Amino acid sequence: MQNSSSTDDASFIYAFNIIGEMFIAVLSIIGNALVLYLISRDKQLQTVTNYFIASLAAADLLVNMIVILKEGCMDVGPYSSFFLYDTNL
Repeated sequence: MQNSSSTDDASFIYAFNIIGEMFIAVLSIIGNALVLYLISRDKQLQTVTNYFIASLAAADLLVNMIVILKEGCMDVGPYSSFFLYDTNL
């Protein structure tokens, strides 16, 4: 049987990882959306180099919205390792 403090520590570390992952994902979405918005609105920023940067930002934005947020939601869902963790070992 495990000590309750070690289980609490594991839960805290797991929750901290989920919060950190979601924080980074949200910041990435905001940053990439801002890059796309600024390049589309300002004529001086519409250069060949910035179009390349915009395409990278669009790809990163899609990856963040589809993959990273889905994985973060699965971390707290009913099939996550957090809920399947057996504390009676």
